[in-house]
Amino acid sequence: MSRHALLSDAQRHPIETAHFDLGRRDIVCYWTLSADEIFGIQRRRRDSNRFGFAVQLCLLRFPGWPPRKDSPVPGALLRYVGEQLGIGATSIEDYFRRQPTRSEHLQEIIDLS
Repeated sequence: MSRHALLSDAQRHPIETAHFDLGRRDIVCYWTLSADEIFGIQRRRRDSNRFGFAVQLCLLRFPGWPPRKDSPVPGALLRYVGEQLGIGATSIEDYFRRQPTRSEHLQEIIDLS
């Protein structure tokens, strides 16, 4: 049986990239970490894990799904998270190399919600 896509590629693209063109106001609105979130993030051992956990948390908040290895996160969003944590945005590359860690963090974030 063939599967029909609910959305065409042209319809899906703006939804999947909505977070690419956020202005500063929206970045601050959706991507600002609370003191409790930062406390939980700081429990991670490595900068790359702290940074990746925070990015997953923010992406689940907006646009509503976790990052994919093959889908880049906009630099402005990475820089904003990095500023809040005092971590360089390049730490995300190390984080994406280990799928089990990303999956564990995603499950933890879901469990906290």
